This record gives sequence, structure tokens and C-alpha cells, in this order.
Amino acid sequence: MWIARIKFSEEGTLIGSRTMKYNINLFGFPLSYFYEKNWIVVHITGIIFGKEEDKKAFVKEIKKESRVINFEINNDFFVGSIKEPIYAKPIYCCVA
Repeated sequence: MWIARIKFSEEGTLIGSRTMKYNINLFGFPLSYFYEKNWIVVHITGIIFGKEEDKKAFVKEIKKESRVINFEINNDFFVGSIKEPIYAKPIYCCVA
């Protein structure tokens, strides 16, 4: 069995940089995506781990971001829609 370990830098990222700022961990993945002009609109879901006050501060800030179309949370479970730059296409699509 093969195991792939992939690490992305959180610097300059929409969500990753804020997880470091608010000392939370986030497990998430894309559900679907589509192209809109120079953007990829991605529907995401996942779970947030951390202190309650840190999670609330994270959600409050992330909702203000212009690339966040929608972000809803219920307890620790979240769903949302975000815009990613078109250069991120290889992350979401296997075929160029």
C-alpha cells in the first residue's frame, strides 16, 4: 500500500494562514468546483478543531474575506464556497 504525504505552505493562502493565526486545526476537502471567469469556485466542507473562542474569531474573519462566497458553521462542521485563482486548477482537476 502506498501513502502520499503532501504538505502545503499556509503562507498567502485563504484559509491556511488564518488557521495559524488563530491556533486552530482544520480538516477539509472540496466537494465540487466549477470555473467562473478567472476563478475556480470550490464548494468545501470539513471540521474545525480548537478552542471555541479561537474558532469563532477564525470564522468571523474568514467571512469578511472577498474570496469567500459563503461560509456556514454548525458546532465544528462547516460548509462553504470559496473562489480560488485559476492557477490552482491542477489542485482541483486531474485533467488539464
